Amino acid sequence: MGCGATGLHDFMCDKRRETAFALARLGATVILACRNVDAAKQVAQEIREQVSGAEVVIPGPLDLAKPESIHRFVSHYRQQKYSCNILVNNAGAAYRREWYTDEGVAGLTQVNYHGPYILTRLLEPVLIASKPSRVVNVASVEHRIGYIKDIRKFMFDAKKFLYSETKLGNVLLTYEHQRRLGPYGVQSCAVDPGAVRSSIWKRAGPIMQWVANHLFAPNEDGCQTVVHAATAAWEPAPEASAAAAEQKTSLRFYARGLFTSPLLTSISWQSAAVNKPKFMLWRVVLSIHGMIDYPVRHLSGGLFASETVLVPSSVQTYDEKVAADLWDLSADTAKLSRQPITQ
Repeated sequence: MGCGATGLHDFMCDKRRETAFALARLGATVILACRNVDAAKQVAQEIREQVSGAEVVIPGPLDLAKPESIHRFVSHYRQQKYSCNILVNNAGAAYRREWYTDEGVAGLTQVNYHGPYILTRLLEPVLIASKPSRVVNVASVEHRIGYIKDIRKFMFDAKKFLYSETKLGNVLLTYEHQRRLGPYGVQSCAVDPGAVRSSIWKRAGPIMQWVANHLFAPNEDGCQTVVHAATAAWEPAPEASAAAAEQKTSLRFYARGLFTSPLLTSISWQSAAVNKPKFMLWRVVLSIHGMIDYPVRHLSGGLFASETVLVPSSVQTYDEKVAADLWDLSADTAKLSRQPITQ
């Protein structure tokens, strides 16, 4: 395995950190793309101490909330002539504070969707030169209840945005990137990591914090779906869903354990976020799966709920028009070419 780039942003204590450790153990040169460089240096030192012969590089700070930071990071990255066989877009936020970038992009959309979009697009020449290469976008089971009715409101209206919609945007981006960059040797897939004991739950209420701390997967377990997506053989092309097969494209969405259940993956939960009865039913179904997924895996010694497999993503993720229109709007907003950037 060559060079893997893993985006840890500045949450250096959760599954992003464990993903970096796991890739280093597999022999990858790990490149940490983080906002907090001091924290990244600490993690890099820990990796070097615990993984014999590990190579860890920190090109400089990367703040996905600021497009100019992304441009500086990629410029330095390319100046150093790093390759990139694996890019893991693993940053995420769930706050509700209303703010906008200078380009008018809603804050949560910028951090969860548009920042990774810009980073991936700017790295396209490196990914193409490193082919076969792979982009892994970490989405969420919550993408299943999202629905993007108006792509401009999704991009520019911070008053009505939802976390679920930004995670839906991640999957739409993944599939459109596969359609456009697949012919260049760049593979793109998305991942639902499941219920993981990550730092995002520190902002939750006391009951949810207790559930996360006692029932959700520890980060060393929770990162396994991401690592599998980053390293699994790409051929033969799967039939993850009828929609993907009909499109004759290799659209891949990975999940693990009970998060592969047909109750989550085969029922359309689209728009549940804005439909109260449907949302309440979704919460019941998701809570049951989330609270017993890791306990089943742990208590069975990995005999049950351990396998990572391809599953269908939500219905709207296969809408080629929505994906293409969102891609083009994202490119125009970032002042990037709509076509693949090859050099």
